[in-house]
Amino acid sequence: MAYDHTYGQTARRHARKTMAKPRNEELDQACLKWFRQLRGTGVFVRTTELKAAAEKFARHLNIPDFKASEGWVTRFKVRHGLSNKKTHGESLDAATENIDQFRDKLRRLIDCEGLSLNQVYNADETGLYFRSIPTNTLADEMEKCVPGRKLSKTRVSALCGANATGSHRLQPVVVGTAKNPRCLRGLMDRLPVIYYPSLKAWFNTRIFSDWFFNHAVKEIVRFQTDTLGIPRDQVKALMLLDNAPAHPCERELVGENGRIRCLFLPPNTTSILQPMDQGIIAATKRLYRRKFLGEVMVVLEDDDEVAAEEDTRGARTLGNMKKYTLKSAIFNWATAWKDVKTSTLENGWKRLLSGEEPVVDFEGFESTDFMNQLVNAGERVSEETIDNWLESDEGDPGYQILTDEEITASVTATEEELANEDDDEDEDLIPDIPKLKQVREAIDMLIDYMEHPNTNNEHFRPALPSYLRESREKIIKAQQRSRFKQSTIKSFFRPQTPATPSPHPSTSSEVSAPVAPPRISPADSVASSIDIEIQSDASLTTPSPTPTQAPLADMVTTSPPPEEGGGGDGDDMAM
Repeated sequence: MAYDHTYGQTARRHARKTMAKPRNEELDQACLKWFRQLRGTGVFVRTTELKAAAEKFARHLNIPDFKASEGWVTRFKVRHGLSNKKTHGESLDAATENIDQFRDKLRRLIDCEGLSLNQVYNADETGLYFRSIPTNTLADEMEKCVPGRKLSKTRVSALCGANATGSHRLQPVVVGTAKNPRCLRGLMDRLPVIYYPSLKAWFNTRIFSDWFFNHAVKEIVRFQTDTLGIPRDQVKALMLLDNAPAHPCERELVGENGRIRCLFLPPNTTSILQPMDQGIIAATKRLYRRKFLGEVMVVLEDDDEVAAEEDTRGARTLGNMKKYTLKSAIFNWATAWKDVKTSTLENGWKRLLSGEEPVVDFEGFESTDFMNQLVNAGERVSEETIDNWLESDEGDPGYQILTDEEITASVTATEEELANEDDDEDEDLIPDIPKLKQVREAIDMLIDYMEHPNTNNEHFRPALPSYLRESREKIIKAQQRSRFKQSTIKSFFRPQTPATPSPHPSTSSEVSAPVAPPRISPADSVASSIDIEIQSDASLTTPSPTPTQAPLADMVTTSPPPEEGGGGDGDDMAM
């Protein structure tokens, strides 16, 4: 059964006499990935090229004395159901000649299976730079001066799918880099999309197979039984796909007891035949970008800026981009997919089904509409710039074209390495650093709270306000000098392990390190508005805390269990 699960669906069963596995399974899988990747791009592979690739992968995998003999090639073809087919014409240049043949084949298949257009689907992947803005805008020029990875290059992959009548839209899929993005914690089971993690936000065969069997098939069955009123045992569907390397072969993509199947488009005809590429995905991206600009672009100047004759909209727009997280992108992408007109979905199928030229309707989100939106935000951009921006990720297929070295690495990776390839890091946003004035105000509020007579803090009431006042005085001196080193201030607030206080603290000037305050919700609302990281620029040397002084961050981040009678509500206190 394990052998049949791995090789049975792709092998030509009538030609197989044994269940012997290949001698080198890693080499076999590497050659198969290489073959599928080339065929997915429309390149025809001959036996001589397959032999050369096998010997090359054998060297990469340190397999000595391997020779790609005729016997090895024959067994490889039988294992994976490959056969020699005569090609006609000039290969890639003549690929369009197969369009009429495929269209006739599709019609016969629909008639033979008794399918309606409600039961014929198409799905396709694409890349999305979800924080991209047009070049030469104010925020773009400011971003170029910020060190580190550019926000505008942050990408995810997405998949859209629907049937030929537009009556059923499959739930969109988004592939990001983080396994548990911080911005999505607590929302993973309530997202409007299906989210997958991948090391570089690419689709792969594992993700696509999981989506097809665990989501697409179930959605199709639910739609046909609930909406179309088809009995469960009569549900059937045909999904059209391109020959992408991220797609398993047709024989593996069979669900609902063989009644939901896939059919691959002819190689090198995706841009001509695939319905999702006939303006459907492009319309979704434009709707998304209109929502994105509406959230990040600062349109109106405030009164202070007008009075000071200073336009800070570029800086504020860049600040909005930093706050625009993967969560915002996911919800906006899902909304954009819902907002695509049904007529747009139907229009994308015209060329495939009837040979008619599709008329792409971008009413309301053409280049001029985006230009007006940007001009209202104070930008001076040309229509050519807008067109380049709208087409910036059209060539991103959503899956990775692997090099020979990457193919080798993928087949030699252990299960543990594959399981841990998706790290738990969040997207690298540029944090907003509070001003010293904000820190001072927060410290004043915390001092007032700790000195309040209703605050139950007998053990550290004499110590904490005293230490906070010392910290406040140092900040005031730094403000007065207006020039100080960022590293010095950061080290002052760097978390350290606080010393354990004595049961009865001394009342003298040398106070031992205070215990962290109990978990009290009023202080939580005060402290949570501050991130203790100071923006600074020059040369003030601030003495580091002595061993008897616990840094401020320690006193407000560590959360021991509340003492008896502490009155805390159990919430953590976080500065």
